[in-house]
Amino acid sequence: MDHARAVQLFYGARNRAENDANNRVREAVLLGFFTGDPAFEDPVYTPLRTEFNAWLLAKKAALGLPPEAPTVVQAGGGRKNADFSLMMGGLSLRPEFKYGATSLKAVPQFLSVAANRDWHQGESYAAFFYDTYLAQVCAIYGVTHQMSREEYLARVHCDSYKPALFTALKKAETEGTDAQKLEKKRLVDTSIREWLETVKDKTDLAAINEVLATSQKEKTYLLCKAGKFYSDAIQPEELVVTGVVGIRLGKLLVLQTATTTRLEMLLRWKNHAGVCFPAWQIKLRRQ
Repeated sequence: MDHARAVQLFYGARNRAENDANNRVREAVLLGFFTGDPAFEDPVYTPLRTEFNAWLLAKKAALGLPPEAPTVVQAGGGRKNADFSLMMGGLSLRPEFKYGATSLKAVPQFLSVAANRDWHQGESYAAFFYDTYLAQVCAIYGVTHQMSREEYLARVHCDSYKPALFTALKKAETEGTDAQKLEKKRLVDTSIREWLETVKDKTDLAAINEVLATSQKEKTYLLCKAGKFYSDAIQPEELVVTGVVGIRLGKLLVLQTATTTRLEMLLRWKNHAGVCFPAWQIKLRRQ
């Protein structure tokens, strides 16, 4: 690891194009700090490690633990939606690392899940897109569409472009004209808006609440901006959705919680719009 570059990743602006790779480096550094790995005793880390240790002591104090309380950590801990599995003074925590923010209000999402959950009484976005818009998107690029509805719904919510249709659409978009890309974007944006307007009153609040509660169990957030570390957490009542506020910007399903906090559920395609992996990107909007 290039230690000097690794340190700089905690001080610079977020780079969306390299975000995943940069975060893997940041998380490796944090794991080294947590475990006391000698590789991260290099003097280049001293200012950053000092800030991290201050965060760790503040976290222990907030939990009512003494500074000497033992800390045992694993990367990921074999559990989804957490970067670390942490035992601190006998307490189990799941720290999730977020870079570029001092609180969850500034984080683009606290949870991302595939849009294949039955949250709208059997009305799935992928089925709607297949029935109404997929052929139109294929026509823009002259791609032959021979994928059955059953296979499409079984395979579209994943990272893989292996199915021939997904490969062809990705290739066509890469090689397509700006006009084709704009027309495709217009169709996809329209599909999202139309589907959300159709299903918003069918939203299964209980099903959403169950997923939110499970995903945030024992969760705490370790945030970093400009080389300083911060803590935040979502209160249980902020995860209890009580109603649908409406649709915002044609792509956000806005939900009211039991507090003044609202959840904004952005429906988007993770891997090229209209090609692969429609998902929900869920943001906390504290009033």
